[in-house]
Amino acid sequence: MSKALATIVTQPLIVAKVGLQSKPPPSRQGKPFKSFVEVMQFIVEKEGPLSLFKGIGPQILKGLLVQGILMMTKERYVLANSMTTIGTNRLLQCRAHVYPLHALSPDHAVAANQEGRRSGRCS
Repeated sequence: MSKALATIVTQPLIVAKVGLQSKPPPSRQGKPFKSFVEVMQFIVEKEGPLSLFKGIGPQILKGLLVQGILMMTKERYVLANSMTTIGTNRLLQCRAHVYPLHALSPDHAVAANQEGRRSGRCS
């Protein structure tokens, strides 16, 4: 929602930027625009105020797609990390004592897991 509101607020500036970068319209006799305000005034006079929002539909749709993909990717990343953490914690709990994560090196953790499996404490 906030992305859509930001797009609505900034769309006139995007349209003005494109006008500054483009070839001047024929009604200006080749005279380029010098500022955002000049472009925006020209658009409002010649095409109406709603023309400042040209192309807003595709911009909002793009924002929704990007945010959706971003959220989906984040959820998958968080899920993958939580599964890794659960596996690591289970490995460390297979010993008789629960060691803090920083207390064991990877080699000690593997040995603890193997000892736990042999003793039947871990599956």
